[in-house]
Amino acid sequence: MEDYRKQIIEYSYGFLREAGFSVSACDLEGLSSFDLIARRDDESYVIKILYNVDPFRIENAVEISRIGKMLGAAALLIGERAGNGFLEEGVVYFRHSIPIMSPDTFYKYINGEKPLVYAGPGGYYVALDGKKMQEARARARLSIGNVSMVIGTSRRSVSLYESGNSATLEIFNKLKKILKEDISRRIDISDYGIKADDSQEMPQDEFMLSIYNIMKGFGMDMNLIRKAPFNALAKGHLLESLFLMGLFEDLNQNRERIQSIKNISEVMEKDPLLISRHDTSREIVGGCSVITMKKLHEISDQDEFLKIAGRNRLYS
Repeated sequence: MEDYRKQIIEYSYGFLREAGFSVSACDLEGLSSFDLIARRDDESYVIKILYNVDPFRIENAVEISRIGKMLGAAALLIGERAGNGFLEEGVVYFRHSIPIMSPDTFYKYINGEKPLVYAGPGGYYVALDGKKMQEARARARLSIGNVSMVIGTSRRSVSLYESGNSATLEIFNKLKKILKEDISRRIDISDYGIKADDSQEMPQDEFMLSIYNIMKGFGMDMNLIRKAPFNALAKGHLLESLFLMGLFEDLNQNRERIQSIKNISEVMEKDPLLISRHDTSREIVGGCSVITMKKLHEISDQDEFLKIAGRNRLYS
């Protein structure tokens, strides 16, 4: 099973690169919120990959949604199977509000073929463009009653379709036949993801809690991340001030994570930042700015913090 998953990761990494994306893979042991981060111009994704999507849990959905929101990226789960069957090509599935695609469906998606059909309770559905449907019906000189009789639904259902409600795939095909036009709304996965409140459980670790409180005191928007190379994402009042943060007791014991933080920050064009509990004279490690806890306590406000934290740009 794990071998299949790795093959999907490699395949997805390859076609993203071929499509012009900058891609970073997260393959560190135990850090599994996501497997790939990809960006092409203003289009970016936080991607989790599983062979069978059934074990994908709500905790993981919340985390990749939070990461996606902070980075301005769409959260996505790629898989091959659900339950006892394979995911169908051209169909978008959902688990905990996160869109799910097969690798080939996602390949077509990033190459401009957005899916039409999504799976929901009881079958397959198509999102309708209500305005297009109204205009198509008017051009066909059909009343709502005419349409309802032909497709075998109530007038109320037709009115709901013209308000933008989804239709079953069967009803959509009937509507398409009678109206002779495409009245669908293609699926854009950036429209999805968990939109719950941003409250988060405070860390039990005294070191991380201390950093969190200091950053919030600066007026930073900070989200702690459980299972990623970075431990936190922090955003300041300046538009470009978003930091991928590694909160480490010892920098020397986290070289692989530091390299991954740097790679992801380059893909997303964000600032990598390391907070070290141990004192060090080094201001840059692995291309990432370093601030010690001692120095962090000495910083007076957000502007001073942003100036120090963003100094790695001088070394680029």
